Amino acid sequence: MKKFIFRLLVLLPVVLYALYHAYSAYYSWYSPEYEPLYGDNKFLYPLLNLVPVVAFFVFDLVREKRIHPFYGFLRSAYYVYLFFVYINIVSYIPYERYFNLPMLPEEMHRFPRYNLIPFETITGSITPLNIYGNLLVLLPLGMFLPLLYPRISSAKQVFVVAFLTVLGLETIQFIVSYFDGMVYEYAEGRAFDIDDFLLNVTGSMVGYALWKKVLEPLLKRWKMIPKIPEQTELLS
Repeated sequence: MKKFIFRLLVLLPVVLYALYHAYSAYYSWYSPEYEPLYGDNKFLYPLLNLVPVVAFFVFDLVREKRIHPFYGFLRSAYYVYLFFVYINIVSYIPYERYFNLPMLPEEMHRFPRYNLIPFETITGSITPLNIYGNLLVLLPLGMFLPLLYPRISSAKQVFVVAFLTVLGLETIQFIVSYFDGMVYEYAEGRAFDIDDFLLNVTGSMVGYALWKKVLEPLLKRWKMIPKIPEQTELLS
């Protein structure tokens, strides 16, 4: 029972954040002219956006054996951070359009934008603010991973996880834009950009370097990292 309550408290902040996002997304995207798209399911489609990420959080938390307040707080912050990244990169997947709008004529289809040439966007149209934003958005990931997952402690392991994470997010953006362009005249303008990919992964590795060279030594010196065996359940 104690473990259940502990895990519930860890998940509570991100669940509240996710429900708030679903509520906001509904009122941001909903328009009376699209009432037939929603019918009696006005909140169903925004909630569908939450299912994959919340399911991942539950699965990840159940697998975690170190039931300890320190790691519980960090994991709760980690989930809120991941959800923030998800909604800011993927934004909103308009399921109501996919399920209810007819296919546009082929000549009206909008193929998603993409860039596969490294540094073309960085040296061209992108602003310094976008460059810094893409570097910073996944910087915390490089710090969270070695702290929360003992098996992901080397630079190579962090790089692989960051690479796959960014690849997944960029691919989701591309797929959402692709299907949106087939059913909606004013489709989403999101794109797959190799420069975003490079900046995001670089930001993760900068985060890992900060963790390894600065934060980890400081936390160990201040004895803020409890020495807990990976399989210990202190609240059992």
